[in-house]
Amino acid sequence: MIITADYEDNLRSKSALDRAHQADSEYHSVSTIVPLSSYVTIEKHYLLPIISGDDQHIPLYTGCKPVQLEFGTHSIYCNLTDSATLYIPQSLESAGNSQIKSIINQYKQFNITTIELWPTLGAYGFYTWVYARAFINHTHWIWFNSSEIILESSVNSPLNSSQFPEPYFPKLLMTSNPEDNFQIFSDMLQFPILTDKPVFGDCLWTSNNYTSSLDEKQTTTIYQGWLPVEQMNAFQQEQRHNICVLLPQPARNNGKSYTLFVNITEENEIIWPSNIVWYIIPSPSSDEINQTMLMSNDWYKNLYWPITFARDWTFDMHQFSGKQPLQYENKTKLYLTRKSSIQPNNQLLDLIDYLIERYQKMDIRTEKQYFQWRNITQANLIAFIPAGKAQCNEPVVFIDHIDTAFEKDTFYNTGQRRTTQGADDNVSGLVALLQSVSILKETQKTACRDIWLVHMTGEEYPAASLGIVYFLQQLLVKKQPIYTAVIVDMISHRVNRTDPIIQINPSDSTKSMLLAQLALTYVYPNIKNNLILENLQPVIRKWSDPYSYLYNTDGVRFVEYGFECILFNEHINYNENYRRSGYHDTLDTIALIDFEYGQTVSQYAIATVAILDSLKFYNNSENIQNHILQCKVTPTQDDINNRNDQLIKYVNPNTTRTISIDLYSLSRLQTTFTNHLTSNDSSLTVDDMKASSKKCKRKRNELFSWRKICCSLPCTISLATFSALALATIAVGIYTAIIGQTRTSAVASTTTSTVTSTTTVTTTSTTTTVITFCWNSTGKTVAGITLSPGLTPHQLSLPFGVKVDSSNTIYIADRYNNRVQKWLMDAPNGTTAAGQSNGATGIGLNYLMEPANIEVAPNGDIYVVERLNNRVVKWTSDASNGTLIAGTGAVNDQFNEPHGIASDWSSGTIYVSDYANHRVVQYLLSNTTSGKVVAGGNGAGTATNQLYFPVGIYFDSSSNSLFIANIGSHTIVRWVIGASNWTLVVGVTGSAGITSTQLNSPGDVTFDWMGNMYVADVNNDRIQFFQAGQSNGTTIAGVTLVPGSNSNLLSDLYAFANESVGSPIVSTTLGQFSGFTIRQTNVWIGIPYAAPPIGILRWQKAQPYVITDINNSTIQNATHYSPSCPQIERVGITSGLFDEDCLYLNIWAPRTSPSNSSRGYPVMLWIHGGGLQEGSSTQIIYDGLSWTNAAIQENNSFIIVSINYRLNVMGFFVQSALTDANGQAIANQGITDQRMAMKWIQDNIGQFGGDKNSITLAGQSGGSYSVCIHIVSPLSAGLFHAGIMESGSCDIPFYMYDKQFAYSITNDLASRVGCNMTNSTQQLACLRNINSTQLITTMLNVSIPLSTSLIFKDQLKVIQVYPFNFIVDGVEIPTHPLQIFLTGTFNRVPTLLGVTHDEFVLRVLYEEYVYPPNSTEDYLTRILPIMTYNQSEIEALYNPNLFNGNYSKAFVALMSQGAFICGARRMAGYMANQPTYLYTYNHAPESFWLSLPSLIIWPGAYHSAELLNLFQTASPLLYGDQMFLPNELSLVTSTRRYWTNMITKHQPNNNISLTWPPYSPTKDQTLVLDINITTAAFINVYPNCDVLSAAQVKLFGEYIGLDSKSLPRFQCNLFILFLPYILLLFFTI
Repeated sequence: MIITADYEDNLRSKSALDRAHQADSEYHSVSTIVPLSSYVTIEKHYLLPIISGDDQHIPLYTGCKPVQLEFGTHSIYCNLTDSATLYIPQSLESAGNSQIKSIINQYKQFNITTIELWPTLGAYGFYTWVYARAFINHTHWIWFNSSEIILESSVNSPLNSSQFPEPYFPKLLMTSNPEDNFQIFSDMLQFPILTDKPVFGDCLWTSNNYTSSLDEKQTTTIYQGWLPVEQMNAFQQEQRHNICVLLPQPARNNGKSYTLFVNITEENEIIWPSNIVWYIIPSPSSDEINQTMLMSNDWYKNLYWPITFARDWTFDMHQFSGKQPLQYENKTKLYLTRKSSIQPNNQLLDLIDYLIERYQKMDIRTEKQYFQWRNITQANLIAFIPAGKAQCNEPVVFIDHIDTAFEKDTFYNTGQRRTTQGADDNVSGLVALLQSVSILKETQKTACRDIWLVHMTGEEYPAASLGIVYFLQQLLVKKQPIYTAVIVDMISHRVNRTDPIIQINPSDSTKSMLLAQLALTYVYPNIKNNLILENLQPVIRKWSDPYSYLYNTDGVRFVEYGFECILFNEHINYNENYRRSGYHDTLDTIALIDFEYGQTVSQYAIATVAILDSLKFYNNSENIQNHILQCKVTPTQDDINNRNDQLIKYVNPNTTRTISIDLYSLSRLQTTFTNHLTSNDSSLTVDDMKASSKKCKRKRNELFSWRKICCSLPCTISLATFSALALATIAVGIYTAIIGQTRTSAVASTTTSTVTSTTTVTTTSTTTTVITFCWNSTGKTVAGITLSPGLTPHQLSLPFGVKVDSSNTIYIADRYNNRVQKWLMDAPNGTTAAGQSNGATGIGLNYLMEPANIEVAPNGDIYVVERLNNRVVKWTSDASNGTLIAGTGAVNDQFNEPHGIASDWSSGTIYVSDYANHRVVQYLLSNTTSGKVVAGGNGAGTATNQLYFPVGIYFDSSSNSLFIANIGSHTIVRWVIGASNWTLVVGVTGSAGITSTQLNSPGDVTFDWMGNMYVADVNNDRIQFFQAGQSNGTTIAGVTLVPGSNSNLLSDLYAFANESVGSPIVSTTLGQFSGFTIRQTNVWIGIPYAAPPIGILRWQKAQPYVITDINNSTIQNATHYSPSCPQIERVGITSGLFDEDCLYLNIWAPRTSPSNSSRGYPVMLWIHGGGLQEGSSTQIIYDGLSWTNAAIQENNSFIIVSINYRLNVMGFFVQSALTDANGQAIANQGITDQRMAMKWIQDNIGQFGGDKNSITLAGQSGGSYSVCIHIVSPLSAGLFHAGIMESGSCDIPFYMYDKQFAYSITNDLASRVGCNMTNSTQQLACLRNINSTQLITTMLNVSIPLSTSLIFKDQLKVIQVYPFNFIVDGVEIPTHPLQIFLTGTFNRVPTLLGVTHDEFVLRVLYEEYVYPPNSTEDYLTRILPIMTYNQSEIEALYNPNLFNGNYSKAFVALMSQGAFICGARRMAGYMANQPTYLYTYNHAPESFWLSLPSLIIWPGAYHSAELLNLFQTASPLLYGDQMFLPNELSLVTSTRRYWTNMITKHQPNNNISLTWPPYSPTKDQTLVLDINITTAAFINVYPNCDVLSAAQVKLFGEYIGLDSKSLPRFQCNLFILFLPYILLLFFTI
């Protein structure tokens, strides 16, 4: 029986229950089989969270490999549109035939009629088979069993029979058997054999009625198989499936898992499935090899070997092998002795830090790639050597690995795991990369490809290619191609010192073999005379060669994923020198090294990298588009002088005659010009061209700039039809920009001559035309007034769509003015072409209501898409009303917020993107009574048959397809008319990003005549240019993530600005500000509240903002986000623009005046989280629109104000010369910022309708600490009237530093940035000249004075200490808050406070700010001993045995309760004499969006989970009720009401079913927020809190110098919290 791919897909669609039932009965008939591939849980295994090859057998990818699947490319054995054909290496056919015959012969007493099997990668890099089960006597299935099958040895393969990799047969493991259980689940460090590993990842799980006998029927139920290893602990605890059938997982064909069914005839003939194509990777032909040569030998003129090369190479070998110490800039010395990725205390991160210092000295930029494996932070390091010429896009990657293996002999003699010095097996490759820098920097001056030097972690067992998997995964996710990788691994040892062999090992592609051939026959002869050893012999060992070594290095992953690579290594492979001394043992030291040989192999590899970064092609079939280069040029004076006669030059290859073509006439000559280029026809004259251009002359400075209408996010794009090469006009909304000038030059020549701004690449047999695109770096406003919306003829208000007709007339969808404006080129004003010029709106056909986009027909008719009228109307020239085209409301003619429009005028068709219906609808203009859905329509989502908020669309007639800006999934997709799904063009589905292959909410897309694509990348503030067929973009307008109103920037507008219906203006003490009216709320974004803390004001207390005459006389726009304060960037969390000029606030206020005008609306001042280290009020999760609108609807209105404040070293800094007029130290600058905002509110909130006498100070995490500081600070008294504290209190001593500690930290920082002078005034001046980025980067490396900062013993083993935090300075914080609370001298205001039940399941807390345990032993020996008092009691309460043996869950409980939960109860006890309300939020968010694995460790009420109920905003497209499941809405509504009442009434009870009682120590009551809201005694919810507090009271009292007798004794034992120091580190996402 042959199972086709279609049949397999149908089976896979069955429910899990159906599959289980079917598996129970599948022995009855072969026709009911469920292929074992159906139980694969992860199709794209290569995108799993990082695991090592020793964690799980990686599937074999046949057909299209991951790089082709993700990049959408094809090859000879990969067709993305053909899912049925199976391309399988030919070597497997002969092996399979031999092995199957052996099986049949061995069991000839049975009638085997069908065998289920699949290919995989076996030992030594050779393909082999997995034989799973057989169909017997046409009646039932049996499993094969590895213990009962012995194969005959005759196999036709490149290896002899003893070498061919063994096939795989099932092995039975039972979880009830202790030995089997150990083999499945145990930690790999517990195995008695060094290289053994747990097999959980290779288990197919079945029921317990398995029989191993071959002649018995199988009635097992198969549940699931090949689970990700991160599920092992949870799976083990369930113990639901107790049979593991051990098998490597099924292969993938074009990304889909599959198995094969081979039929056996009665004559024992083997019938393979007919859809198999057996293939052999062809070796390159001699012609191809010859065509790979460069045109000249000039490439090595810049290749020189420093005279110190050998000496430096030798010195580095001694350092990195641990013979000599690494010497850091700060004089620290480190001997490398622990270099395995699995060692919790390994030194690999220290090694990377040292490498960074080395690269910095050589002026090389570096980047760390951090990831987690086994709860240990891992990192790769990438160093970038840029190309000196225009980019060829794909870098050459030069790779080594930095980790070493365990010493085999030491382990077998002592049982200890100790890492080798690894002089040969890692250090020699590392040194080759490091020594290559000075050489490659010179060769790069004439190169076109960047070089990436990549130091990989985790190559050795048990990490097994860990680092390379992460590196390649990032390439796939970010759609970043590479030209090839050059790997160096084991390059410095020869068993026989006269052995001349150097192995060159290419991967299994023709290109890699060509590149290896280039290294052998071209590079080596050219450099041989300059090598240290001249008598070596390079040999090529290709992938199928039994003497290749690529399989045993990181190169195997390149092969599996489909990337190109070649490996340089010494003479070693499985057959030769493999079992020599010094291979993964104690002898791999400097004594092993053949220095001259290692230096020579290094030279050879470096020279090969040098040529590859300049190689323009590898055969003559490479697409010409690969050679289209990009550049940016400045016009010459001649350009400017001749601006009315701009020409491009075309050199005829036959006559060498130069023809000049006017750019502005080029479009009218497109066909002629294109044919002219291809046919070399010389009949086109200059006069011919100039004659046709006379009517089209335009001044250069009017056209050749990228142009901008107002300023805002890029949203829509249109290319001018009159000259596709001369002008690209790109509309930028939400406010709009139009981008101009695409300058082009073309040269074709048989010589290497070059014309300005052009490049020519020529071979002996072909001529290649190279087109160079250039753009101006700034834009010019051609319509509207920057940052000045309005209704006058020369103003626009949220221009959203733009089109340019053949006469250069611009048509603009003036969205908020409800009109379409027609703007002639160079005109100062626009005229209204559709809608009413006065902005009037309505449903009549003489009105428009928020036009979103337009299309201009050849006859001048305008088709307008109306977002709020949900229709398309046609306006003819000078008409007073429109004609309804689409959107009548009939069943097949309805829209929900239509946005985009495209046309096919040749067939009279328009296409409309139906935004909120997630579809595109087609209308024939000959009959528009109903539309036809041609794309999407299957609900919102990221599946290939779904769209996700489509906005801009473009119709391509040549392919009869739509290109769709899929804003919700951050992609551009192509949908062929008539097809049922899309194909990805650019972007990463569902993942926003800032790289050249990523987009962030693309708003529109268009193309030029050459097939190049232009994308308005909205949230990245840029226009991206993509060459035809490429997925790497270039920014041609704007600056990524840098908004602004300058001519070179596109602004980052408020996220919900597109909903604005007005522009409210308010007067403040700092001038007038214009904002938005959205729904029922007025919004102002980015109002300054304090003077920018820059220059001399850096580190001063917050100063009042000084209004200028310009500010006072003009209306300032409060419509764009301000920069965030300087901090460490977290892409997707706190990424964006950082600047010290960051002290701005945002306001959301009801649009109607308060009914009680004498009082105004209550106000909440929100202080963002971030542990005082990071965060911003611009984070979308703090957006106040949803909350204020909900409060307005419930007649419980209030105003939200959110602020930025200085953070980290910029905001919590002290220095001896930094004093005020009274000589007192200035510190806690971030707190003074917050207080300045409170004063600003007192002075101005009345103008927004607010009540300055009803201010609630609220914050979460770091914001909650800040609220707590204001509660204890006398300087804040009277500035607020209630408090809300969520997950954070300030009475703990750890992060409250004294001045002595702070001064020490500052001096250490100063010495690290070159400001270590003794004069404190000079030191302060020096520090003020250091940029904030350097200070923030350096602050993490300062030395912590242990004697003054550490409360707990060994605490640095558990957490990372941030040195710049609260300082008890005697002014802002007069004394330690704990003392203030104990004496009762704090600001007594009503307070709501509490925690979430599982704070530490937030992934960023668990993984990045503590060092979590990696085993039970680690937890018991490293974590729990941090306790000082009552340690045995604490260990008993948090023993893993009480958490089902899960040490991670024990750790989370300990951290959550010790660092957050018990402290909230204690705080409530301090403040119980005034109204105080204590809560615990216990609900684990259920929505998919709020429980992603990237967000949490496992489901739970994580740190910040309650914020989702309050602000209810995750993105501009995900807010309000849609964030939650229906059963959660009651909890969500009640939580928000409690908080709103606290803000408006200073107590939480109103319009709520359950009364929340004030806290009292005697009753100890708390509100439990869960699906069913209840009240309970806090100690019943968290019974460990009494013990935790009691255990710490003495320690904390001693630390701050208190007499323990003076400490209060609360009735419920409210003592001081355990492990409070973690608080400062954790914050909202």
